[in-house]
Amino acid sequence: MIHKIINWFKLRRHFYIIADASDNSMTINQELYKAMDVEDAEDIRIFVFRVEDSFGFIINSEETKNDNAHYSTLQYNSKHKSIGFETLNPTVNRMFYDFKLPGTITKCKLSVTKERVKGRTYFKIHKPYV
Repeated sequence: MIHKIINWFKLRRHFYIIADASDNSMTINQELYKAMDVEDAEDIRIFVFRVEDSFGFIINSEETKNDNAHYSTLQYNSKHKSIGFETLNPTVNRMFYDFKLPGTITKCKLSVTKERVKGRTYFKIHKPYV
């Protein structure tokens, strides 16, 4: 019960992504971008992975230094004035499937929290409440 209360307070920080299954993109909100604490967005490498019963991503980690690892880059969309990245492994479709979302959903707003494990910071993408 205490973990649920702690997670509820973490989710109140208003970090979120908009996951789009049509092009496997994740658009991040401005607060999340600020929490990423990056100086030069062009040098950002994002590694997406499975964590517990959900997914997460880490920025400029050891995994992204390996040329064989699949990582994404942070991009600015001038048409929509948004910041995001593409994820191909795992795909957004895979995430939606694991979250047991209906097949008719192509976009979904997902809460994100900033977590620390063994001295490493990552961002956990939470399952939607359906």
